[in-house]
This record gives sequence, C-alpha cells and structure tokens, in this order.
Amino acid sequence: MKRHVSPALAAFRLRCETDEQSWLFDLFEGESTVGSAVDNDLCLPLVGVSRHHAKICLCGPVLTLEDLGSKNGTFVEGQPVVNMALQVGSTFRLGSVEVVVEPVDAGGELAISFQPSMAGSAPLEEPSETLLLEDSDAGAPSNRGGSGRDSGGSSLRFPAGYVEGACAEMERLYRQMAAVCRLQDPVLLHGETGVGKEMLARTLHDTSKGPGAPYLVVSCAAIPDDLLEAEMFGVVKGAATGVEARVGHFVRAQGGTLFLDEIGELSSNLQAKLLRVLQEGEIQPVGGPPRPIDVWVVAATNVDLESERLRRDLYYRFAAGLINIPPLRRCRDDIPALVRQFCLLASADTGVQLRGMTSRALKRLQAYGWPGNVRQMAQLVRRLVALDPAGGVIDLDHLPDDLRRSSAPPAPWTSLPELDDLRLRPQVEALEKGLIREAMRRSGGHQIRAAEHLGLSRSGLAKKLKRYGLSESWARDPVDESSQPPSE
Repeated sequence: MKRHVSPALAAFRLRCETDEQSWLFDLFEGESTVGSAVDNDLCLPLVGVSRHHAKICLCGPVLTLEDLGSKNGTFVEGQPVVNMALQVGSTFRLGSVEVVVEPVDAGGELAISFQPSMAGSAPLEEPSETLLLEDSDAGAPSNRGGSGRDSGGSSLRFPAGYVEGACAEMERLYRQMAAVCRLQDPVLLHGETGVGKEMLARTLHDTSKGPGAPYLVVSCAAIPDDLLEAEMFGVVKGAATGVEARVGHFVRAQGGTLFLDEIGELSSNLQAKLLRVLQEGEIQPVGGPPRPIDVWVVAATNVDLESERLRRDLYYRFAAGLINIPPLRRCRDDIPALVRQFCLLASADTGVQLRGMTSRALKRLQAYGWPGNVRQMAQLVRRLVALDPAGGVIDLDHLPDDLRRSSAPPAPWTSLPELDDLRLRPQVEALEKGLIREAMRRSGGHQIRAAEHLGLSRSGLAKKLKRYGLSESWARDPVDESSQPPSE
C-alpha cells in the first residue's frame, strides 16, 4: 500500500545509517513500505536490504513495524522480529542498516509549503507572462494580492518568473526604478554579482518602452577590445580594404533599449566614446560620419564605483540614473518567497514535486551570507529539487555543508542600511561610539573591564570616552586601576 500523506505534519522520523551513508525519512499517517526497490515508500538501495523488506504503520500515536519475509531479517537487539511496536528512541536493524526512531521537533515543521493541498498554504500560481506593479495612486491592485505599493506615480512591468521583493530595501529600489523610467536618463545598475541586474534592466525596458520595442543585451566582457568599437557603432563599407558594412548594436536598438552588461570591462578609450554618445545623442560608425541615435542606455556593473575601472566623467553622466541593488543578505525577509518560486520553476522543469521546507532549513538559508546572491539561491534550490529528498521535504540535513555551518547571520556591516554618507571617518567614529557604549554596558561602567573587552588600555579608553563626550554617562568609574573587576 502506498503511503497516505496527510495534511498533518510528520510526527516521527527514521534515521537509517550504515558505516558510510545515512538517510532520513519522515513518517506520515498510514502504511509505508521499506526496501531496496524503487517502488517502496522508503527506498534503501543497499545490499542486504530486501526488495520489500518491512512495513511501518502509523495510526494516530501508535507506530508498528512488520517484517515482510525479508531474506536478511529485521532485528531488535540481535533478535529477529516479525511484528513489534515502536516508539521514540526505538532501534532496529534492516539487514545491515541500523534504524532509529526519532521525533520531529518544532524545527522540523514546514515553514514553506510547495503544495496547495497543505493546510494553511496558498495555491501555487503559474508565473504570468508579465507581472504588474500597479500605480497605488490609481487604486488598482498590485500583483501581490492587492496590497498596493507607491511606485512613484508609475507602474513597473516585471518579466515572467520574477519575484517581487517586499522588504524596505526592495521597496526603495522599485521607487527609484519608477523614477528613472520617467526621466529616461541613462541608467547604471550597480550591485554584486547574482543580484539580478539583467532581470531589472528588462523590467526598466518593458516599463518604459514596452515589451514590443527593440531590446538588445551586450556583454561588454564577451567582446574583444579590438572589435568592441565596430560592434557597438558599426562599420561603413570601404572603411578599409575589403571591409563590408556592418550594423552596430546602437543602430539595432534604435527606438528601444541597449543594455550594456559589465560596463566596467570597457576600455577607457571606449568609455570616452560612449560618454560622447550619451551627451550628444549620436554615434560615429568606423569610417563614417556621425549619425543621430535614439536609444535608451541601461548599463550594469559590479565593480567598485570608486575604482579606476569606471571613468569619473562617465560615472557622473550616469549619476542621475544610478540604482544600487541590495544584496540578498539585506533582504532576508524575501527569502521564503524566492525559495517557493524557485522550487515551482525547478519542479516544472524536472517533474519532481516536493511538499515543502522545514523551519530549521529555512532559518539556515536566512542566516547564510549568499555571496552569489539570488543566482546562487536559484541554483541551490534547483539542486535540492533534483535530489528529491525523502518525503518531499527539504530539511537541514539536505543542505550543503557550507550552509549547514552557517549558524549565525553574517557580520553586522553586511546588513547595514544604505548609507548617505560614505566618508570613512564619520562611520568609524559612529562604530567606535557604539562599541564603547556596549563594552561599558556589559562591564556595568567598570572602565578596566570595558577596556579589556575592547582590547584597549585603561588610559586609551579614558581618552576615547573624553573625546566622544561619553565619560559623564557613567557614574561608576573605578579609581584604583589595580582593583580586580567584579564577578558577574
């Protein structure tokens, strides 16, 4: 009998281990067969495990085990058994496999459901061809169930499959995008690798020009330097002996949008020519005269904007349309929606339907730093779906080692809000003040102990307290420097 999956969550779990491998299986209401054949509910493809080795039945709080006439037997404490009752902590062997009955704790509850039949979960929706973020001033519902969002007096048209962020950082981003769509100034999307710059560039184009207008993507890093000028601006026939005319990317994008990905990889000389195009609204093909052009330029880069890889004059030309895209680690509240959408897409590709993800697994994903951002998450979820975990539930044990070791969020500075003042000294002073206050709080105002926390001498701390005007904030100030700090 195939296992009946109840809307209720699993109450028990089987941990199956050999000297080299281990498996985890959640048990649900009804009967589950265990064996090496793939048609079992719980498949253990190992030598020594019969094709249909045993049957486990969960009926309410009662859990029983029945041997199905296996060749190598089912054993408890070395004695063969045919039928027995199980409880949390019970241990038995299926051939050479040791099995332990464990409870499913609160951390194992489903935090995300991928099935519409699960209690309390909303039905999964197929991604629409174009998702709309309606103008909240017009009173129209947004595509997030009518919650509405002030998008700066305009609407954003997201490509199919895009998951709208709901955190404050993404709300700010969408308002900036709506504003630059109105301005039609050149746009520079700046963000770490994998944050979705190309998807947002397409959003800008569809919103401003419409999906039917020309849209051309050019990876500046994929074209050799000696060919870039001809590829960008075109070549006039006869520019050199035997040279035929070639239409450049700007002409092909006429009336639409040209997305220049990795613009920081352009040579300084070509950056200067691009600056002239943006200022004059015209291009000069190789070997030909200038010609006017009507193209909206949207560029993207992950390079440090203060570095020399991007010319200052070109950067200033993009300044009105500069959009900083937050990394995923600053949008942790959006991770559940992203995981669910990526699972839906991966399931459509692979045909594997999962039930959901546990709370502890989701918490670990939210604690991880995501150096590859959304792109890294999409590939991870695709891998988890393809591996098809037992019971269709992604749990902590299914995550890669580097994620399982991420027990805490990344360092505080990675989750700081976007700063208006990036000068180093004010930020360092603010950080020092905060650390000194925390050290004094933990030490109860005891300067010697606070200095030890900070790795400073007593006199060094005293100078900083005076410098920042913090010394008067603490009534308790030991006089005898040789005294021992009080016990906690």
